[in-house]
Amino acid sequence: MRGPIWPAVLGIGRWRELQEPLYVFFLMHALEHLVDEKFISPRPLEPIAQLICGALMQAGMGIAQSDDPDAALESYDAALQQLYRGLLRDGS
Repeated sequence: MRGPIWPAVLGIGRWRELQEPLYVFFLMHALEHLVDEKFISPRPLEPIAQLICGALMQAGMGIAQSDDPDAALESYDAALQQLYRGLLRDGS
């Protein structure tokens, strides 16, 4: 088995509806710490948290549906790393 079955049981729309508020809450908390530590600039954090949440969910679906999950994981990991680096104050 390739992972949790709940998205298949509940349907992806309901699964995302249940998961997104929790993910956004934890992402907001992490982003607030990054602002406090001056790793990222102060800015509205909720849109960033929602975008990251969507990117992570989409990456998970892309990896799960890939014919080559290992290659997909590597590709999504590189893309997400680039996205995260873009949030840093100095971009590195």
